[in-house]
Amino acid sequence: MPFQDVAAERAILAGVCRYGIDAYYDVADLVEPNSFSLDSNQIIYSCLQHIFTVEEKTTVDLASILSAAKAIGVSEFLSSKSEQQHLASIIKFPVDQTNLRSFAQIVGKLNISKKIYDQLEITREKYLHLKGHEPLSNILGIAEESIFDFMSLLNGGDENPKQLFEDIDEYLDELAENKVEQVGIPTGFSRYDFAIGGGLRWHC
Repeated sequence: MPFQDVAAERAILAGVCRYGIDAYYDVADLVEPNSFSLDSNQIIYSCLQHIFTVEEKTTVDLASILSAAKAIGVSEFLSSKSEQQHLASIIKFPVDQTNLRSFAQIVGKLNISKKIYDQLEITREKYLHLKGHEPLSNILGIAEESIFDFMSLLNGGDENPKQLFEDIDEYLDELAENKVEQVGIPTGFSRYDFAIGGGLRWHC
């Protein structure tokens, strides 16, 4: 199957299991559960994510993974003999912590490649339905729209509305703590600068 490196996936999971929360945060910005190509690996990483971010634990063992699986509703999946053997082999798999980030980069790039491929497949289907009567701008717009859609996926689609003054308190505190003594261009005469409100300023 394309877009997968099972050995790299195994190494990431094994490293996080072995080295705990430090290893998790070494890779967390590069991979997510859907970055893994195998369902088993997706579920195991989801359990690890739950352990560190929800339960706020710093270490991992078999019991904690099984407990997390129950908490997120996937315990039935890990109850089969084959999945238990897979999990046990990952926990025992030897890996050096210093290599984890490079493995995560591989898996993350393959995940991005798959997303691009899937997005281009959607674009391909749109072009197959063209009749030839469409304006050229519409034809080119299909490819452009595909690129924008992909960038939205890559950025996590974080385009939700935000309150305009959400951080105003912090901004006002910063201004209060860092007062500006001279707001305009100094003339060289301190009393005159004070009289005109802090130096020369342009008014439009």
